[in-house]
Amino acid sequence: MKKWFVLSVICLSVVLCACGQASEETETVPGGTETVVETQQSETGEEIQQPEIAEETQQAENGEAMQQLEAVEETGQPVPFGNTETFSGYQLQDGAPLSVTVSMKIEDVLRGEEAYAQLLESVSDLSAPGEGEEYIVITIGVSYDEGEAEELALYENIASLPSAALYFAMPGAYGNAENLTSLLPDSIYNCTLKAGESVSARAAFLHGTGEGEPLVFAGFDNVKKFSLTP
Repeated sequence: MKKWFVLSVICLSVVLCACGQASEETETVPGGTETVVETQQSETGEEIQQPEIAEETQQAENGEAMQQLEAVEETGQPVPFGNTETFSGYQLQDGAPLSVTVSMKIEDVLRGEEAYAQLLESVSDLSAPGEGEEYIVITIGVSYDEGEAEELALYENIASLPSAALYFAMPGAYGNAENLTSLLPDSIYNCTLKAGESVSARAAFLHGTGEGEPLVFAGFDNVKKFSLTP
C-alpha cells in the first residue's frame, strides 16, 4: 500500500510540473479576433510569451521598401517628362524569375482642381484635399516589348525583395498610393499585357501643393524615376 501511495504522489508531481511549464492561453486582440498565444515558464518562474509575428514581419518589409524608395530619391536623374524609358528585368512566376523587357513613360499629369474633378467622377463624396495638399492623377504608358513571361502583370506588391516588388510611389504619398489609385476605373494596378501590347493607365496620389518630386517606379528588379514636370 505504501509503495502504491508513493508512486501515485510521484506521478502526480510529474504531471503538475509539465502543466506548469507550458500552457496555451486565448487572448482577444483589438478588433475582436481571438488568437492563441503559447506561454512558457522559465526556470525562474517568469512567463515567456511567443505571439504571432506575421504582422511585425509585414511592417518590417514595408519599412525596408520605404528605405529603398528614399535611397533612390537621393541619387540619379529622373527620366524627362514624356520620354520613353526601356529596361530589362525579371518577373516572378511560380517562384521562377522570367526575363521581361518593358517600356514606360509619363503621358499626362493633372494636379489640383483638375485632378480632384477626375477623382470625383469615380467617388462623388471624396473629401477635398487639406491645406497645403493637392491630388495628382498621372497617366502612365506601359509596353511589354518582349520576354519569357506569357503576360506582364501590373499589380501592387510592396516587398523588400526587388524581384517581387512592384509599385508606383511619390515622396510623402507612399501610404496613399494604393487607396487613391484604386478609385480610378483605369488603375495602373489593374493591367496585364501580352508581349507586343501596350496600355495607358493611371495612378493617383495626395501630395504637397507645388512640390516637384518625380514619380518612382519599383518593379521587375528595377527602380526608375520619372519627372512629372513638362
